[in-house]
Amino acid sequence: LSSAYYRAARSDGSETDFPGYEKFDFSHPLGQWPLQMNIFMEPSRMRKYIQIASRTTSLLMKPGGFNQIARRLRTMALERYYGIETNKVVYLSELALDHAERREYAPVDFNDFDTLLARLTVTKEQNIFIDFGSGMGRALVLAARAPFKKVIGIELSDDLNDIARKNISRAMPRLRCRNIEVVSIDATEAEFPNDPTVMFFNNPFSGEILDRVLQNIRRSHSLNPRSITIVCNLPAKSAFYEQISKVEWLDHKESMTLSQGARIGLIYEVKQRGRGLAA
Repeated sequence: LSSAYYRAARSDGSETDFPGYEKFDFSHPLGQWPLQMNIFMEPSRMRKYIQIASRTTSLLMKPGGFNQIARRLRTMALERYYGIETNKVVYLSELALDHAERREYAPVDFNDFDTLLARLTVTKEQNIFIDFGSGMGRALVLAARAPFKKVIGIELSDDLNDIARKNISRAMPRLRCRNIEVVSIDATEAEFPNDPTVMFFNNPFSGEILDRVLQNIRRSHSLNPRSITIVCNLPAKSAFYEQISKVEWLDHKESMTLSQGARIGLIYEVKQRGRGLAA
C-alpha cells in the first residue's frame, strides 16, 4: 500500500481516530491508478467489492489460480505500457454484424501470442504480418514489436478499426515496425501482398467464410509462390480447427498448448510446388 489512513465517524458527524471508518488509497505500482474503498459505503458499491473479492478468492482456489491472476496482472501492465485499451470482448450484436459463421472479438492473450511468435523466424523487413479479424488491434501492436516489413489488420467493423488505429497511434513509439495498416474489408475480399507472409487467425470465423479465405490464400500462393505461414490461436475445440486440419495443401508444422490448456496453437505452411501442392 502506498498509503493508508484510518478515521472514525461519530454519530454526530465529527471524526475521531477510532478505526471504525477505514479509507484505503491503493495506488497501482505502475502509477496513477488510484482505487479508493470506504468500509461504510452504499450497499451497491459494497456488493460490487464483495463480488470482486469473492471471484478472486474462487479463482485462487482453482488449479492454476495464481497463474491466471498473474496473467491478468501482466495484461493490465502491458496494456498500460503500450497505452492501449483492448481487453474487452465485443459481441457481434453490438456491431450489427451478427452471422452464424463469425465469432465475437476477443483479444489474443499476451502470453499466447508471445509463445506463437517465438516459433517463427521473422526476416527483417521482408515478412508481412496479417491479422484476420484484427478487432481493437492488440495482435497488430504485439506483432509490430518484431521487425516485420509491414503489419496489416483485416477487420469488417469500422468501429473496431477506429479503436485499433487509436491504440496503434499510442503504442507507436514502442514498436519496431512502424508500417501498420488497418483495412475495413470483408476477409473474403482481401488481397494479399506478394511478400513472404505470416497470417494470423484468432478464431475469427469458420464455415464458408473460412473456406473462401483459405482458397484466396491458395490462389495467391499459386500466382506468386512464396513462404506463407498460417498461425492459429484457437479454443481447444472449435469449428475452425475441424476445418483447417483437413486442408491437404497445408503442411502442419507444429501444435502447442496455450492458456493453460484452454486453447491450442497451430502453425501451418502452404506447401510448395513439388511437395503436394495441387495446381
